[in-house]
Amino acid sequence: MKEQKNILFIFLLLFFFGNTYGQTTNIQLSIQNIRGTDGQLVIGLFDSAEDFKAKANPYQAAKVKIADSTVLFTFSSIPNGNYAIAVFHDENSDGRVNTGSMKIPLEGVGISGKMHKMRAPKFEDAVFRLENDTSMIILLMYPSQK
Repeated sequence: MKEQKNILFIFLLLFFFGNTYGQTTNIQLSIQNIRGTDGQLVIGLFDSAEDFKAKANPYQAAKVKIADSTVLFTFSSIPNGNYAIAVFHDENSDGRVNTGSMKIPLEGVGISGKMHKMRAPKFEDAVFRLENDTSMIILLMYPSQK
């Protein structure tokens, strides 16, 4: 009888805690303020500050065609954790963010947090905790046109 109670107890623990352990969620993005339909959007989902800074080795990445000034995109089945998203409008489809003097981007860029105009974004600027399905808006910023 005691063995059956232990088995029932273990089953209940697995049932209640197993539902949250290993849980995955979705991130729905609305990328807005896109200037034109040339090129593509390059979207990176990062799970480390080092990779975010280097813009290399994203947890997941996507290239998305542009049909309008707003594009919807979903990262699916993402484990709970801390993430940051970086997006750029690759207007000339060369696979990189083109920059001008002083490394200022010439193409639209955006992150999952607040962009600072005077410096490159840091992981801490963009990081968010993912625990449930999440929707967010990312506004692209373009260099001032003279």
